[in-house]
Amino acid sequence: MRIEVTAESEQMPPPADVERLLALASSRLGASDAATLAQASARMYSWARAIPGAVTVSARDGNDLVGFGYGYSWDWTTMTDAWSLRLRDDLGGSAAVLEDSFSVVLLVVAPDHRRSGLGAHLLSTLADRSDEHLTWLQVEPRSALRGLCESL
Repeated sequence: MRIEVTAESEQMPPPADVERLLALASSRLGASDAATLAQASARMYSWARAIPGAVTVSARDGNDLVGFGYGYSWDWTTMTDAWSLRLRDDLGGSAAVLEDSFSVVLLVVAPDHRRSGLGAHLLSTLADRSDEHLTWLQVEPRSALRGLCESL
């Protein structure tokens, strides 16, 4: 397995590869929902590759993308999309803690590569690569990622 880390957008995995991995990893949602989630996430990733401070980490088994994560430096003045604004409102005064932090936006591992330590390796690689004092990833309370995050 080959692990690659880059901050150069032209060296980052193509959005189509990320979309395929996300559709596979989300297949438990059903084909239609998995495809919708994968397409939306790939579009967001396509846009985010140009954000200053964006970094990707990818794992390939041969030519297949089997693990992927990306994130970028968080700056409230430039994060003006609806999700970011809602997050700032939800956090209230605590939102200041996230200023100049590193946000891990997506972390995904193919089903047949889970429980191998790959997700932890990808997440720690992203955190190590960032220059910020704090790295964060928002997860749902019942997400499998929650246990991974708490173990690091």
